Amino acid sequence: MTGLAVDIRVREAVEAVQDAFTEFGEKAFARAVQYSLNRVTVEATNRFRERMPIELRHANAFTLKAVRYELDKTRLSAVSNLDDIVSAVFLQPLQSTWMKYAFGETHRPGGDVGIEAFMPNQSQIYIPNEDGLRASFGIRPNGAGNYRSSDMRIIGRALAAGYERNTGYGGKWGAFEIKHGDRDAARLGVGVHARPPRGLAINGRERLKSKMRRGQASAPRTQFTAAGGRQVDVPKVVNMDRPRLLFLTQPDATYKPLLTPSWEDEMQRAASRIGDYMEEELVNKLEHAVAKGRKVR
Repeated sequence: MTGLAVDIRVREAVEAVQDAFTEFGEKAFARAVQYSLNRVTVEATNRFRERMPIELRHANAFTLKAVRYELDKTRLSAVSNLDDIVSAVFLQPLQSTWMKYAFGETHRPGGDVGIEAFMPNQSQIYIPNEDGLRASFGIRPNGAGNYRSSDMRIIGRALAAGYERNTGYGGKWGAFEIKHGDRDAARLGVGVHARPPRGLAINGRERLKSKMRRGQASAPRTQFTAAGGRQVDVPKVVNMDRPRLLFLTQPDATYKPLLTPSWEDEMQRAASRIGDYMEEELVNKLEHAVAKGRKVR
């Protein structure tokens, strides 16, 4: 992943102490470099994890565990030259499907990752409107700011049912979509909207009920001509609420690499200490040699 690749440029600091390791054997220097590089990797990764909740607005525990380092402990005893040195940082496979957009993958096509997997049309991106979801279907995000798949399936099923804005839905909220180019007389805007339940006009209208109790109004009714010319008079049915925006929709999205700057900063900061780590390794070697020599005498 491009956003994880960092040129830390430690050659100068490492080579500064290379000659001092020659008296400890040909493998000593490579092993010291491997151990020091491991320390850089661990320090950079741990410090970066501390910064992730600041950079990401809704970073749950699963996302925060995505960045991992890989250290082969057996390599410390087996490495013999600089070409054998390896220390890796990577993203966990599942989390990488969405975190790649914070690490340099700028273009997100519809259907790549997100709640669109639960919608009939998976070729676009759905951006949730928290107020509309809560006011209509009673759907709320969890503590990490994410929506449950079971809740998203409710909206997906309502869309798949194909209800229009003013069609009945058994007294429950429904869902309909206005696409680019669709007629939008009410100017609701492109996106997925909640269709309010329909019911008798008198229900839920306290002002009208009050007037009826005072004899100042009667229950609203609707008259129309049915098939065969029959005149029909029925109680008036209306929307019991107003349409609510559930999701803004768009074909794709562009992202900024939010995490790359922090990762580069922490990696460079950790790498700047590799010279100190190499010196510590050298001192340890010298102290070990002195102690060993004393024991021999």
